[in-house]
Amino acid sequence: MDGVDVRSVVKQVEHELKTKFNIEHPTIGIDWEGDAACSLEEGGTATGSHAGHAH
Repeated sequence: MDGVDVRSVVKQVEHELKTKFNIEHPTIGIDWEGDAACSLEEGGTATGSHAGHAH
């Protein structure tokens, strides 16, 4: 993330979540190492379901 103001990006994401989805207090995860996995992924499903959401 060289050259990226992470704090500014997080604030922008929080703003979008509030204005578009009315989410007041989001938890935003940052993948610092480049190997993020979705904690909502349901193992053993044919479709690779993500518990009602997509990436």
